[in-house]
Amino acid sequence: MEITQENLEKYYKNLVENIKWLSLPFSEQKLYIPNAENQPFEVLDGYKKAFYLTPYLIDNGFLSIEATGALVRLYINVDFALCSPDFGKIPDDKMSGFKDWVKLNSLAKQALRVMNETEEKPDAFYI
Repeated sequence: MEITQENLEKYYKNLVENIKWLSLPFSEQKLYIPNAENQPFEVLDGYKKAFYLTPYLIDNGFLSIEATGALVRLYINVDFALCSPDFGKIPDDKMSGFKDWVKLNSLAKQALRVMNETEEKPDAFYI
């Protein structure tokens, strides 16, 4: 895979938009994937996939040390949520109150602040 400036900018945009998606309330998150069978999993998987390219962004100066720490904390908590025995059992109408989900929303917002990105609705193209 060739790493160009254009690719790096796309990787960064993908990462930011997936963090924005994760920072939304669940009722808004699921609007981006209305036909998905397991919407909470899809939201978390979107971030995990975007995170995989983070080393390229770090190596090329797209992320500060503080932003990198915030992204790693978020990634670890995404993994914890996915491993929770309750994760797949929470009904959609209760997901916004699920303690792990609330923590993920908060960590996603914190990551956006550290990255100097706005908390706004994500571009659906990157979801």
